[in-house]
Amino acid sequence: MNRDKLNKVIELIQKIIDPGFPGIAGLECIDVEWVGNERALRVFIDGPEGVNLDTCAAVSHALNDCAELESMIPGSWNLEVSSPGLERPLRRAEHFRKFIGATVNVNLTEKISDRRHAKGKLLDVTNDERVTLETEEGPWSFPVAKLHRANIVFDWERSQTT
Repeated sequence: MNRDKLNKVIELIQKIIDPGFPGIAGLECIDVEWVGNERALRVFIDGPEGVNLDTCAAVSHALNDCAELESMIPGSWNLEVSSPGLERPLRRAEHFRKFIGATVNVNLTEKISDRRHAKGKLLDVTNDERVTLETEEGPWSFPVAKLHRANIVFDWERSQTT
């Protein structure tokens, strides 16, 4: 499934969860992922105080009953709803702004400055939604509009020594 279609799926899911669920306000669909060989749609949600199993179950139930979502993804498929986790996806400029200083992996839909992929420290996000990373090859900037996929890189080794 291409990025444009995934973005439309995110928009639809956001409209469904935007009113919130009992006791939960401000839910956000962080990202979706299509796993073709498993025919699975993975939906990553978050809220101001995180999400728990009950929230994921409520969102799953709401999405299972959505005919518009079913029409966007023909055939049978599985729905998985979860929190974004430690290596959370980043989709929008405001997601990147929350994690200035973190290490991130980035894949773009096309090459920018002769690169399509980079891993580096997140340095800045401008008002015109341009992200800058400090990579091993030096600073690299790209527009959020060209993003295919990005995520936080959790330092597993460092977390085990503390």
